[in-house]
Amino acid sequence: LGEAITAVQDVHEYFPDDQPLQDILSKLESRRRGAVVRSRQRKADEHVASIGDLFAAAQGARNFGDSMAAIQGYERVLAADPDKQTELYWKAEEEIRQIKAELSARGREASRSGLSAMKSGDYLTARAQFRETLRLDPFNQVAQRRQDEVQAKLDQLAQKFWSEAEIYEKTNQLEMAIGRYRKVMEYCASASSPLSQKAKKRIDALMQ
Repeated sequence: LGEAITAVQDVHEYFPDDQPLQDILSKLESRRRGAVVRSRQRKADEHVASIGDLFAAAQGARNFGDSMAAIQGYERVLAADPDKQTELYWKAEEEIRQIKAELSARGREASRSGLSAMKSGDYLTARAQFRETLRLDPFNQVAQRRQDEVQAKLDQLAQKFWSEAEIYEKTNQLEMAIGRYRKVMEYCASASSPLSQKAKKRIDALMQ
């Protein structure tokens, strides 16, 4: 159409008063405008369809019970429609809100158990419960802070057990030393933590 319009315009310069030529030019320009409108509409339809695919994928994750994957999927819907042009944007927002509310409710009981254990000084149980809370409700910032507080206490105890283990090892009380080193590993945040790795090496050395 673009080439045709250019060709007619070139001829029209020589015959500016030719009405049939003007009519042809008007029809061609009208067709081009229509093509532009259809192209824009097609792209808009394709975009809406792609958002629909994203929403369907998120729904699939939600139906499967994978809450975190569902939230990520709904967030992709929001990102794909930043101007909030489709109804799916608002549906995705509502789904995210509902999922977070469900996760919060599921993690509440574990959080209460963790707080109770923390108050009684049972820091290992408290850590386990707060970890369970965060597994169920990853957005629970209070549980994250509580877990950090509990782990700080456990780190102190791990250092205490390390000191005791060294004393037992130096006095040749090897079984007691191994027991304390195992406590160090149990109380550390993870098996990959430096102190836990050191304790494991001491246990391996003493058991040879």
